[in-house]
Amino acid sequence: TAIPPDSVRSASGSSVGLALGRGTLVVLLLGGLASRALAADVPASPFRGARIPNGAVAGDADGTAIEMNPGQLGALTGASGALVVDHWDRQVRRPGRGGALMLGAPLAFGTSLGAGFHWLRPTQPTTIHDYQKLQLGLGVRLGRGAGLGFAWERIFSSGMASVNSLSFGLGLQFGPILSVGAVVRDVGRPN
Repeated sequence: TAIPPDSVRSASGSSVGLALGRGTLVVLLLGGLASRALAADVPASPFRGARIPNGAVAGDADGTAIEMNPGQLGALTGASGALVVDHWDRQVRRPGRGGALMLGAPLAFGTSLGAGFHWLRPTQPTTIHDYQKLQLGLGVRLGRGAGLGFAWERIFSSGMASVNSLSFGLGLQFGPILSVGAVVRDVGRPN
């Protein structure tokens, strides 16, 4: 029997659409991996806190939002906390060595509060050794799965002058597997 031309066109159109959808998914996944690799190559700032394993600027909102993306604070649906301990030998040259306690909680009228305290002992020779970081942040819900926020950060130690910095973030979650985030860090940081 012969296949009518309309069914051939329909089958090829749906396969093209399926291939296009798969190609888009691959590009998004590879783009996410590339951006994570690029973020790992950024030189250490004294304002970076404890290293959060698999931390990302987009995704689920939780207590680590105060460090990763203050915009995610606005998307918090309940109170969340994180205790991070990232300790390794002094010979390993990496930033973020130390520990941190980070908390986030919704308040009222679509606002959320975040706080973090870090005890840091980085092992890079060009960074300050043994210092603390205090963070306070506020996020505002812009809609379902969207938030805008900022975090004030203060570095202090007995061996250096205290310095302040601000970070601003935006977080958008379009669904359970697709989210986007953007962060501007170290605004007002002394050079």
